[in-house]
Amino acid sequence: MLPVDLRQAVTSKGYTPPLKQLPELLALLGESEDTAAATGLAIRRMGAAVLPDLLRAIPGSQRPQRGRLTELIGRFAAASSAGSKADEAFHLLLELLEDHDLKTQLNAAAALGRRRCAESEAALLAALAKQPRRELQLALIRALGKVGGGAAQTALAQSRPASDPSALQVTDRAMLILQREQSRTHQAVIADTLPLGQSRRFWLHARDGLEHLLADEARELGYDQVQVVAPGRVEMVSARPLADLWRLRLMTDAGLPMAPQTGPVEVAVAAALRQAESLLLKLTSSAGDSAAVAPVRYRIDWPEASKAQLWSMAGHLMAACPTLVNDPTLSTWDLHIHQDAGKTQIELRPKRWLDPRFSYRRGFVPAASHPTIAAALARVAAAGAGDIVWDPFVGSGSELIECGLASPVQGLYGTDSDPTAISVAQGNVAAANLQASLHLSVGDFSAYSGPQPSLIITNPPMGRRVQRGQLAEVLTRFAEHAANTLAPGGRLVWLAPLPVRTNPIFQRHGFRPLLLQTVDMGGFPAELQHLVKPR
Repeated sequence: MLPVDLRQAVTSKGYTPPLKQLPELLALLGESEDTAAATGLAIRRMGAAVLPDLLRAIPGSQRPQRGRLTELIGRFAAASSAGSKADEAFHLLLELLEDHDLKTQLNAAAALGRRRCAESEAALLAALAKQPRRELQLALIRALGKVGGGAAQTALAQSRPASDPSALQVTDRAMLILQREQSRTHQAVIADTLPLGQSRRFWLHARDGLEHLLADEARELGYDQVQVVAPGRVEMVSARPLADLWRLRLMTDAGLPMAPQTGPVEVAVAAALRQAESLLLKLTSSAGDSAAVAPVRYRIDWPEASKAQLWSMAGHLMAACPTLVNDPTLSTWDLHIHQDAGKTQIELRPKRWLDPRFSYRRGFVPAASHPTIAAALARVAAAGAGDIVWDPFVGSGSELIECGLASPVQGLYGTDSDPTAISVAQGNVAAANLQASLHLSVGDFSAYSGPQPSLIITNPPMGRRVQRGQLAEVLTRFAEHAANTLAPGGRLVWLAPLPVRTNPIFQRHGFRPLLLQTVDMGGFPAELQHLVKPR
């Protein structure tokens, strides 16, 4: 009999047995499912040094120990570097694929599915051709999906079990994985400099609350039929190359919406994707090799769907649009699925294309402004040539940089109590080539000693760079100081985290609001304010 304490010991997640206990542990693999599972985990913690002993134990083993030994050998063989024992284990797994014990065969198939090579594919295909029991057949198909090549893809396509829904699902999933792997020979990129050839609808995305500012920006840049259609979303029409969209500094993302479809969601999405197929092929090119043809890869973005629904959708789209590849890892397009009022609409958002707008961001500090928010503040501020601009909480410098890039100003001044933030801001401003007009200093905003600002622009700390419980006190002090420091007729453009605390201060000083707009800061609101001080 085995000592009781060993059975108890293996149930502890932190227990790593000594090598001398391996014979007793191998005996435990023949006991109940729970005991064997805990023992297997304990053996795995012992490392690949036990692999030779596991190989020696196989010839004399019986079920259920035999199948469990096979599972362990497969895991150690997959994790081990090439060598005599790893190769010996691999060849043993090839033999065990023909074993008399079904569980051993199943675990051998799963193990061979972890080693991509021609021998694995050939052995799995040979075993599948013998029409094994259904359970083993499914295991072989799953393994082929992970390690197979063109031969496996052909074999699975020819033997799809149409009369068995669950087997068909496993087969289609394996074929999908194979399709992904086969398509990864060439990398793809977005052909963003290519003219579209005709006007198309676009959805432009921004932080909720900034959509009207984004719409104004799009109109100024000459886009047609611009309108706000939802919080954070603007619709417009353009025939220009996709790269032209990067002139929109407030945009976080953009997409091409297809016409809404009715009917079952899988059928509707397939119809929309077929509608977009020629456009996707046109706007996708091979990276670094003009002669190569890279497939269009897409990722399904369907937040409401379960994992099973996503797999089902992927299989359906593979059959409906075989020239397009569902590949979440290397996708060049995101396929966003929107469902509303019984209709399904897909939006195609390009990925893997270079955003050149904020290349000056060589560094950042925690809780620094998202650059599109900094650009929105600068747009509202509309700094001019005579402005002296001060950011009391300069952070990584994005607000000052966006002001300087939009228009030449008399001077850019920034303060921050964090020396690291000042260093980061200096590097970013230098990258933006604005250092000639820049003046930064370490210290509290109340110690600012530069010229009287005509424009204060800032995204203040909203908790992460302020000690717990001090945010309201800091913002109250800032509001009073800003009201006194700003030049008569000057403007304050900022994001107010606690307007209920700061608004009364500015009202007392006679400030006039030009804009009060709630903005989503990534899970919490702040109020974008444009205030003018009386003369």
